Amino acid sequence: MGLSPSEKQEIQVACEVFCKKIIKHEIQDCIKELQNKYANELYLEDLSDEISVEDDYFSDSIFDVIGYKFIVKNNYLAQGLRSLKWNEAAIILLSFFESISDVEIGRMLNMIRQTVKYRRDAALKKLKKEMEKNGYE
Repeated sequence: MGLSPSEKQEIQVACEVFCKKIIKHEIQDCIKELQNKYANELYLEDLSDEISVEDDYFSDSIFDVIGYKFIVKNNYLAQGLRSLKWNEAAIILLSFFESISDVEIGRMLNMIRQTVKYRRDAALKKLKKEMEKNGYE
């Protein structure tokens, strides 16, 4: 039992009408979605007064002391440490950032404990003066 040509055409027309309705509703859904998106969208230019972003990739200072890497984020401290001699800065960094004892620092830098203590105290005074000179309160 086959379909007559008029029945085939009727089925084809019904299918086309159905497909057109589906496409029409999909288009309407897409338009509504885009309208909602644009209604809620903010442009970066509009936010420039409200939001500011500051990259600080290069504001951090990295000090490498005998295999230890120290990242100093405070610019006053970093400038002060750079103004010191290498071994003075190393003593301060190892002592305060890593909590290494004077004896152990002395072994690392080939100094006796008393020399480490004396240089740390002197370096702290220099560091304080340098930081105050740069505007740190």
